[in-house]
Amino acid sequence: ANPRLRGLIEPAVLRAINELTIPVFERCARITVTTVVAIIRKDFALDPDPARLLYAACQMIRHLAAGMSLITAREALGMSLVTSLKNIILTEVQSATGQEKEAVQQLAYLVVGKSMHVCLAYMQKSVAEKAVKDVEKKLEADIKLRTELGPIRFMEQAVSQLTSQQSNMPESLRLTAGGLTATEMSVYEEFGRVIPGFAPTRLEP
Repeated sequence: ANPRLRGLIEPAVLRAINELTIPVFERCARITVTTVVAIIRKDFALDPDPARLLYAACQMIRHLAAGMSLITAREALGMSLVTSLKNIILTEVQSATGQEKEAVQQLAYLVVGKSMHVCLAYMQKSVAEKAVKDVEKKLEADIKLRTELGPIRFMEQAVSQLTSQQSNMPESLRLTAGGLTATEMSVYEEFGRVIPGFAPTRLEP
């Protein structure tokens, strides 16, 4: 095999991934970031601990962004990788015959087939980490408020604001002072433990 050709394959793969990462992220972020911020603000409205809030938000957004990017990017990434590899190889193999072009296409499909799982995982991680940064930025004010007021003052303010809002709600739907129970928090821990496309892991809050 051509050593120069081998050296061109990896950059071509990375370029194809990077070109798709931004549009895939933007498509995912429109749904996942807004959803996560809304749910976190509701669930943690009476939780004074900024670390718990941020932890839960990061676990949830990683899970959702990774899952959505896995679904939306698979076909587009495969096509982009094949095209990128074909172009880079044919640039090296000038004046290729029809038979050589067919061989190049088969080689491109072979490389993509063997590397697709890793390429998807790389893109998922890139999209998920971008989404985490977006969520962290949108929750900056929530974190700052809890940090500046401290647990007691934050709870006084939060309870006062929510009392009237929850007065007509069934008891089972009302938020309780002190934040989520261990069972409720385990939902967010599970988001972090099981990331779509990756082997389950054990994460501690």
